[in-house]
Amino acid sequence: MDADHRSDAQPRHHGKLAAAFADPKTWVLAFVYFTCACAVYTLTFWMPTMVKAPGVTDIAKVGRYNAIPFAGGAIGILLCSRSSDHFNERRWHVAGSLVLGAIALYSTTMLGGAFVPTMVVLTVAAFLIFAGGTLFWSIPPTYLSREAAATGIAVISSIGILGGFVSRTLIGWVKTATGSLNNGLLVMMALICLGGLTLLLAVPKSAAPVAGAMPDVAH
Repeated sequence: MDADHRSDAQPRHHGKLAAAFADPKTWVLAFVYFTCACAVYTLTFWMPTMVKAPGVTDIAKVGRYNAIPFAGGAIGILLCSRSSDHFNERRWHVAGSLVLGAIALYSTTMLGGAFVPTMVVLTVAAFLIFAGGTLFWSIPPTYLSREAAATGIAVISSIGILGGFVSRTLIGWVKTATGSLNNGLLVMMALICLGGLTLLLAVPKSAAPVAGAMPDVAH
């Protein structure tokens, strides 16, 4: 590519980046994806601790038991995606999965260390959280303008993925401060539920089409 082409491409790139940052929907969706990442990383990072809590101490068994919720998550992705396509609906599938998954995750703290109920609820939480986190990516292309879509998705991904770091740090900090992992999970549940609520309130079903936007199918 010659110098003239490079000089022409650079302003276009900067223009798309500016459009993505200037679109409030980019920041709304970045926050929602941030909470999706918090949910996924909370589940995956703390799952071994939750499995050990009912008294499972053998490392090999912990690894095998951890595979059960992940299998539930894979099924959740398939079934929720199929349901979302069938009803041509995105927002409630994502928000509902996030909120219910967060509640299920926190409810493991109320089971008194019973192994089977803990595994069942962890599997339900994985089913919902992985489904919501995956299905989220069907929403940004339908609400961002064409000028902002590609760059906006990159911005959403870059900001949202910080949830992996924040979730572990925040839960660890609350656990250290209060002496209880349960309190950290409670804080995270509230944050994830806020993400689901933000999606429903800030990305309305009948949002006015943006000039140059892609077709709206994320009802």
